[in-house]
Amino acid sequence: MKTTSAVLTALLFIPILGCIFFAFQVYMRINITSDEQFAKHVAFQNLLPVVVYLICLVAAIVLNVKQKYRENSIMCGTIVGVYILSVIVSSVGTFIANTWLK
Repeated sequence: MKTTSAVLTALLFIPILGCIFFAFQVYMRINITSDEQFAKHVAFQNLLPVVVYLICLVAAIVLNVKQKYRENSIMCGTIVGVYILSVIVSSVGTFIANTWLK
């Protein structure tokens, strides 16, 4: 259980890096077509989930230090699983909508 907890804690970097990458993409797209202040505002809004994920990362580290591996595994697994599922559903939904609207 200790190894699983450590691996799932490390996997919390997937949503953190994913949100940072998405915010950067949005910033670059809006910055090209619109003004820079608006692009910064939208990018900042897209970076707010990173704060939540960082708090969860700190909580995961604390749970590992306190040797509460089962609770940490459940928390990290749920967060990473829901993030990956939301990305998949969003991608498939966008594909279906684009295909349907053509």
